[in-house]
Amino acid sequence: MIGLGWRNKGYGLRLFYDDAGALQKTPAGDGKDAGHGAQHEFQITVRDADHPIMKGIPKVWMHAQDELYHSQRGPAERMLILASAFDDRSKGGTGVHEPMVWVIPYGQGKVVTNVMGHENGKSVQCVGFVTLMLRSCEWLATGKVTVPVPANFPTEDKSSVLGK
Repeated sequence: MIGLGWRNKGYGLRLFYDDAGALQKTPAGDGKDAGHGAQHEFQITVRDADHPIMKGIPKVWMHAQDELYHSQRGPAERMLILASAFDDRSKGGTGVHEPMVWVIPYGQGKVVTNVMGHENGKSVQCVGFVTLMLRSCEWLATGKVTVPVPANFPTEDKSSVLGK
């Protein structure tokens, strides 16, 4: 249903983007188990700017302090990755771009998975995270997105947190 999840390396495929921006697959049994390094701010890279959820979102923006999940595993079938984040080795990461937001059909419906948003007083208050959640819910309900990108949306170099 979610395509990828927090599983050990034997569970299924792992997806990531290489340095050239090409989507790569690691087979079950190879690589690391799912995990995350230290919480920190990180840049989100939009991978499908034409999808209604991402339309108008800056190509690269800074997400507030959060856990950056890596090496998620699963069947990874029929997924459309909307955004990724570089998982810096200096923060305990993998050194590649990990999927952060994706959509996947499920029966007659569809699922949006967003692995950002671990409550720490910052991540779920990130204007980028809140905007994606609102736009995802609207897209799931209607197939359209009318929620605008707010003026205080994060930039490439600076996160933006509600109430700050």
